[in-house]
Amino acid sequence: MKKIVKILFGKVVGFALSLSVILPFYGFSQQDPVFTQYMNNLLTIQPAYAGISGTLNITGISRAQWVGFAGAPNTNTLTVSGALRKFNVGLGLSIVNDKWGPIRQNGVYVDYAYRVNLFQRQYLSFGLKGGFNISQAYLTDLLINDPNDPTFAYDVKVNFLPNLGVGILWHSDRFFLGASAPKILKNRMQSENGENVYREVLHFYGMGGVVFFLVICLSLNRQYYTDGQKGPQVTSISPEVSYFTTGSGLEQLTDLKTRMGLSFNLM
Repeated sequence: MKKIVKILFGKVVGFALSLSVILPFYGFSQQDPVFTQYMNNLLTIQPAYAGISGTLNITGISRAQWVGFAGAPNTNTLTVSGALRKFNVGLGLSIVNDKWGPIRQNGVYVDYAYRVNLFQRQYLSFGLKGGFNISQAYLTDLLINDPNDPTFAYDVKVNFLPNLGVGILWHSDRFFLGASAPKILKNRMQSENGENVYREVLHFYGMGGVVFFLVICLSLNRQYYTDGQKGPQVTSISPEVSYFTTGSGLEQLTDLKTRMGLSFNLM
């Protein structure tokens, strides 16, 4: 019986693979950079996060995937944020450099957040983001099956892409929950001959996190992030264990002593 099941399973898998090769289909992929520890890089996708700690924060992150492979993704970010407590305002700056395959893009964005005090040290922050991307694609460098395919006959020229974003974040020193759309405008990108036109895709982000106290000075921070876009949905689960000298959570990141984290990306 087991042998029959294995034979049937092999035939079904072989038939499915054959269909995937023979039949035409559409493929979609992400357009914006994908990060690992979003807790440490939230400002790039959530403008309401600006100034949330109440102190000046400067963060630099570099992510290199599939090291050694030609065209492997490489993403670098630098974020700066601070708070004007007297006015319940947070300000931020994000600089992003992203390379994957033939794509090259650099972005600079400024963030503004206004925080409303709800109750019991819980806050609701509203954020605005504004800036630009400079994007280009070297499509002629790709190795393709059909050298006469007009889609890859010309590179995508350097495009200046201004954009706006919004976000909302409910948070305290024990949890955070929010949503954002960091790029609302669907800018057009053209190839060098001006015939092929591409558009930016609107991305929606949902995020949340909670702090569980395990012992006096050890806390477990579980983060959940999901990206909804036209294409594959990516969910990132990033548990993080932090050791603090004093304080905890989002309000006391400056007191952080030791941090360990893992990340799982589910496609």
